Amino acid sequence: MSELVLLILLIFGQIHAFDECDSKNVITNEPNVVNVEVYMEAECKDTTRFMRQQLLPTWDLLKDTGRVIIQLIPFGKADCQKDGDDYHCHCHHNESECDLNKLMNCVIEQLPDQNLHIPIIGCIQGKEDFDMAYETCIIQEEYLDPLKILNCAQGKRGRQLLGKFGEKTNRLQQKLKFTPWILLDGERIVCAFYALDEYVCDRLDPKPEECEKIRKPPS
Repeated sequence: MSELVLLILLIFGQIHAFDECDSKNVITNEPNVVNVEVYMEAECKDTTRFMRQQLLPTWDLLKDTGRVIIQLIPFGKADCQKDGDDYHCHCHHNESECDLNKLMNCVIEQLPDQNLHIPIIGCIQGKEDFDMAYETCIIQEEYLDPLKILNCAQGKRGRQLLGKFGEKTNRLQQKLKFTPWILLDGERIVCAFYALDEYVCDRLDPKPEECEKIRKPPS
């Protein structure tokens, strides 16, 4: 084989190799993840409606994709004043809402896995009082230590968690004026209150097959 032919083959092989590398770079783009933050209140009727009609169905639809991170922040329009390493708090609807918010926060701390704590928070949401929520949603829950949760929710740790979620709420770029206050990837999306699944799926790239199951109203 002549040196000229060999040189041509080597050059062609290098160009072809570069083409393959470029193609692989396009093909191996990794699917993105959507971050959902919900600032909520345990006795807020709008939050309860959103939880039951939007958040829980959306979580159930997309949880197996591993591409949606949901963070729940039970605090809302409460007010907490720091006192040393403790907090004194007053909640928007009544004091029983503070008790339920603290119960939620303790569950989230004990079960940081969203797939474990979201259904429990959904159970607590909208309950009339602490006793009903504890008996219905906590005592029989296999993943929780009921006594540990009780001590947390009724003690200083529960107040600390509520205060820390209050600090997070107060750091929002836009002041919270409504609950639930819904952020997708850090951006407030008002209409996600009515169609969370659609707005989450619109941000997923590429869209998982689960998004094809969404029933959109006729135009």
